[in-house]
Order: sequence, then structure tokens, then C-alpha cells
Amino acid sequence: MAEQYYTITTNAGDEAIAAALASGTTKTFVYGAVGDGGGNYYELTKDQTALRGEKWRGNCEVSKDPGNSKRVIVTFSIPSTVGGFQVREAGVFDADGVLMGVSKQPLSDKVAPDSGASKDMSIRLYFEVVDPGAVTVTVDPSAQYVPRSEFDDHVSDTDIHMEVGEKASIATHLADKIAHITGDERRGWNSKASAAVYTVSLPASKWTGNGPYAQAVSVAGILADDRPIFGPVYSGTNDEKIEQSIMAGFVSSCETAAGSVTFTALLAKPEVDLTMQLEVFR
Repeated sequence: MAEQYYTITTNAGDEAIAAALASGTTKTFVYGAVGDGGGNYYELTKDQTALRGEKWRGNCEVSKDPGNSKRVIVTFSIPSTVGGFQVREAGVFDADGVLMGVSKQPLSDKVAPDSGASKDMSIRLYFEVVDPGAVTVTVDPSAQYVPRSEFDDHVSDTDIHMEVGEKASIATHLADKIAHITGDERRGWNSKASAAVYTVSLPASKWTGNGPYAQAVSVAGILADDRPIFGPVYSGTNDEKIEQSIMAGFVSSCETAAGSVTFTALLAKPEVDLTMQLEVFR
């Protein structure tokens, strides 16, 4: 018989949320954890107080489900530096270490860091509650993910990436007819320009910051006033190329200095090594 995967709140979780509603306060889910179930699957119970084979615990983030008024979403990420076990179960704990909810998970291998194939693993749990207002919404600033609905809203908001001053500058630029050239003029100028091409590596481990993320690389011959056209160089299997394409989409801009280029990722940190080609016309 195939395993059935599901998530439940525990008795302790139900009691804590009921107490929060009665007192007008909120309850905070602080930690997410995963385990191997002690080596086997088992049926979850409301009186459960621990995972049967906990292997990792870390901070989680909580959001309200915009599509269900009685549900909250708990998300956490197991870093690539952790591994060497299987995941069959997951749980959410409060600040005191009380198990608030537990989940039976599809069997997944969290491979060891030294295997050469280790990567972050994201876990998302959905909990039905009487009133999600009793649960504190929290955000982990180091998170590398965002709910799909929030991402879609973000993409559709055309003003979200611009400040008032930037909008004014763009309006002025668009009104300046001298600043714009025809296609024939552009082709004529490009035919007279010489192109310089540079290839740089952007390791996933070298991004810094908590959003936006940045990575500076040395590029011999690049000039401070260069304005490169950049894009990814693909390698590996088709699946690897697809992942590189997705991650390269997070790289938003590059700024040049004499002998170096600083790349910026605004929305999320690329999780795979990337190779970028820069083309400069002088």
C-alpha cells in the first residue's frame, strides 16, 4: 500500500493556539525540523511530542495562505552543509521546543556534504488552524525562497523596483528625443565599434549579503566606464542547463570598475555555480 503523506497539528499546538486566541496574543512557530522516522514510516498522532528520528533543526518562516483563510504555511531550508540521512518526517516547534505540528514526508535523501551532490533542501508545511491570526507571521532574512503567489504578485507590480527619483529620471529620458536613435543609426555605430568579450565565473558560495546579494570578480582589461551586455554560458546536462538558466535570471545587473565587475541579484541568491559572458562595445 502506498504511503499517505499529510500534516497535523499536535494537541500541544491546538492548545497553544486556543490559548493565544483567548488571551488576544499570538503563538510563534520558531523552529522547523526533519527526521528519518527512526528508519521507518509510522502513523502520526495528535499526542506526539517529538520526531522519532530527528536529524536537523533550524529557524523557519511563517506566512498566511492567501488562498485559505484557515491555513498557515511554514517554510524552512536545510543547508547544503548538512546531510547524510533520509527524510521521512518533519515538525514545527515553538521557542520552548514544544512540538506544534508534525508531517509525514515523501522519502527524500539529504546527501552528505562531501558527496559532491549536496544542495539545500526546502521544506514547506501547511497547517490548518482555527484562526491564522493567532500565529505570528515571521520572515527569516536569510531565506532563499518565496511563496509562488507572492512571487507572482511581485513580478506583476511594475512599480516595485523603482523609487520616485528613478521614475522621474526615466520620464525625463523618454521625453528626450535626442537620447534615442533609430535601428539604422544603431547598426551603423555598432559596425564601427570593436567588441571585447570576457568570461567570468560566479560560484554559488561567493555571493554576499542578505538581499540584495552581490559578488565582485576580477576582470583584467575591463574599464570603469564600460557598460557590458551579459548573459549565462551553459554547460553540463540539459537539467543542469535549465537550472543555470533559472538561477541566471536572478542576476539583475553588473557594475564595472577598473579591473573588476560587481554582479547584483535582487530577488534571490543563485544556488548554482554560474558562468557569465560579458560583451563590451568601445
